[in-house]
Amino acid sequence: MALNTSFISKLSIPDDVIARWQKRVDLVAKLVGVPVCLIREVHQEYSRVRVASAGEHNPYKPGDLQNNDSQSYCGTVIKQRKPLMVANA
Repeated sequence: MALNTSFISKLSIPDDVIARWQKRVDLVAKLVGVPVCLIREVHQEYSRVRVASAGEHNPYKPGDLQNNDSQSYCGTVIKQRKPLMVANA
């Protein structure tokens, strides 16, 4: 399915803020011991990766889009609007 991204904003976030976010997601991923930590920009139907933790097992990169109705962890959190805890995910 092709994503209609014409409505997605082009928020201008300063490079220094992105750099600080990058340090934070890398640190959280390391401290928690997970392969992926993301900061996403959420819209009504889709979300976009703004910052993705560095690591060889992270398939996400900045700019990646995902439908909020997907069966992903992020899609579930967005739909339910509450924390999601998945043991041994």
